[in-house]
Amino acid sequence: MPNPLPQKITTPRLVLRTANSTDAPGLLNATLDGYEDLVKWLGRPATPPNLRDVEQDIEHSSKQWDSREFLRFLIVSKADDRILGRMGFPPQQCDWRVPCFGISYFIARSANGSGYCTEAVNALTRYAFGALKARRVEIKVDTDNSPSLRIPRKLGFELEATQKGIWPRPDKTELATFQTFCVFDTANLPSLDVSW
Repeated sequence: MPNPLPQKITTPRLVLRTANSTDAPGLLNATLDGYEDLVKWLGRPATPPNLRDVEQDIEHSSKQWDSREFLRFLIVSKADDRILGRMGFPPQQCDWRVPCFGISYFIARSANGSGYCTEAVNALTRYAFGALKARRVEIKVDTDNSPSLRIPRKLGFELEATQKGIWPRPDKTELATFQTFCVFDTANLPSLDVSW
């Protein structure tokens, strides 16, 4: 069994932590707040989840954490303990042999424009290099997803590649273009007080 990994990251305004069963209602609220964005940009099913779906997902994510298949964190506001979104290292973008990790994220629509997601991605990037000993971190973004595109740019990630036609739009009539941004260390990230 691999050594345990820190399950909580703190920043000035946020706590990033693994989910437990009591988090299901808050995570459901965050998920439903702009759910159509998750369908469009992350390929979620058209039918929104219910509370039981989220409870099962949290249970499954705990097993995935233990096996290191998929490390996911809630994005929680320190001010009011509200769950704002979720983020993690999706398996299809991770290779522990390097190690390198991709970051995916979503934030409730009501929290857009607050800088929370940028702060969270900055923290998770630092966690990847510090706790996971990453040698590369990447973010893949649909080029039509302007709010999400701003995050790697603000954080100083380098545009590495543009790939056309690798992801179907939800209506299947056209294919998306993705851009891959990457960093190889934390040197150019904006300053952030972060701990785990």
